[in-house]
Amino acid sequence: MDGCPLFDASGERGRTVKLSQNKMRTVANLGQHLQLVTDSQDVQAIREYLGKDAGNYDAFFVAVQDGEYTEVWGMCGIVPYNSKLVSRLIPQGE
Repeated sequence: MDGCPLFDASGERGRTVKLSQNKMRTVANLGQHLQLVTDSQDVQAIREYLGKDAGNYDAFFVAVQDGEYTEVWGMCGIVPYNSKLVSRLIPQGE
């Protein structure tokens, strides 16, 4: 988890982050249509697909339509606590 750019919204690690509606949310605020990906091989495949935009995220929430990622959110760590921050990497419908 070293190098991951996000912090817990509750102030984990001594910081509190103000959330942007478009770029960041908490796990609790994600849509039910997203699937959590934590398997290391699947995570690596998503990182390769996204290239430099994948950052150092440990897990992803994804939506797939017709074999393409339509929405991807990156998360630090692999346990999806409701207060964890996620960052939008591919906007819905893009």
